Amino acid sequence: MSRLKVTRRAAHVALAVVFSLAAAISLAHVAAAAELQVTRTPGDPSGVSRLAAGSSPRTSAGPRLDIARLAQARADAWHQIPDVLSHPKVDWSPRAARRAGWQAPAERLQRTHKLDANGLDAVLTPGGPPDTLRVAFIRIDFARDRGGSASTGDGHFDLSTPGIAAPPIDRPPHNRGFYLDHLEALRRYYDAQTYGRTIVVGDVWPRNQRGAYSCSDMADFGPWKFSTSIYGAAVHMFRSMMFAADTQSTALGDRIPWDQYDRIVVIHAGSDLQSDVSRNSEEDIPSFTLGVGDTDVVIFRDSTAWNRAYPIDRAAIIPEHINQDGYYGAINGVLAHECGHLFFGFVDLYNVDTGYPAVGLWSLMDSGNLAG
Repeated sequence: MSRLKVTRRAAHVALAVVFSLAAAISLAHVAAAAELQVTRTPGDPSGVSRLAAGSSPRTSAGPRLDIARLAQARADAWHQIPDVLSHPKVDWSPRAARRAGWQAPAERLQRTHKLDANGLDAVLTPGGPPDTLRVAFIRIDFARDRGGSASTGDGHFDLSTPGIAAPPIDRPPHNRGFYLDHLEALRRYYDAQTYGRTIVVGDVWPRNQRGAYSCSDMADFGPWKFSTSIYGAAVHMFRSMMFAADTQSTALGDRIPWDQYDRIVVIHAGSDLQSDVSRNSEEDIPSFTLGVGDTDVVIFRDSTAWNRAYPIDRAAIIPEHINQDGYYGAINGVLAHECGHLFFGFVDLYNVDTGYPAVGLWSLMDSGNLAG
């Protein structure tokens, strides 16, 4: 058996179930969200941002903070928000809530290395076909923006083409091609981290370059706090977005085939609350992964027997971008981190009570996502 020299970061991959945060969560039932058909602000077609006129993402009004302070502020904000909100009965194992017709691999995903006194040794893993995990990226924007500066952007995806005038990190246009590239990056990441044992495939909805499904207004969701108390607000938003996507994709004649996907990732217009280092856009939606109980699952009115037996009970919520307040970063790390929870049930490795890092940048599930 040949000895492999591997980075410490590669050694963190392991499967576990998510700590249940719901013990501290109020499970008050949220009224079922109506299926949404929203009227957009006049002059703003779906997927078009007013930022396209030449403005740039909002930055802090005062003197620019130095990069180290910005990075630390964002890391502190990230660790202050519980990014797994879960009902106690949600099964977060990789084999739970899979698509119609999915066949479990003959062997479970196992560790690829073991540590001994001489370092890391490769471990032979079972053969057979890898597990294919199908994911839907669903773009959601907002028809109106009554909160104005209380959120980043204007409720629409930035589809401008600033070229080299914009910072090179997650530069617009943030269209379907942009998120297909991020989907490919996610595929490559988990292909490498699982040594080819998991293949991530998927699609970006709507299936046109500039489109998005619309909810009413970002101000209709929340309020968002650095607390587990956001569970109820998260459930309401999750259900609203799922019903909006289903209703509007059906109206477009290209309905999302829900039963063909294992996992759902919602990508909403604007930045996230964790990136609001200046604390001046309180309506920005936090990034998190949500699992809901039986009374809050999504079942569509004309659902197939499969959807009624296996309703949608989980999703990751991801922002359009994380560029704000003078801080620039790619969503690769946020996406990979939240999909670690969503796909495999990975636990957070930072201290979820204090927010302090444990292994820091060495792990995706601690602060490593902030390096992306």
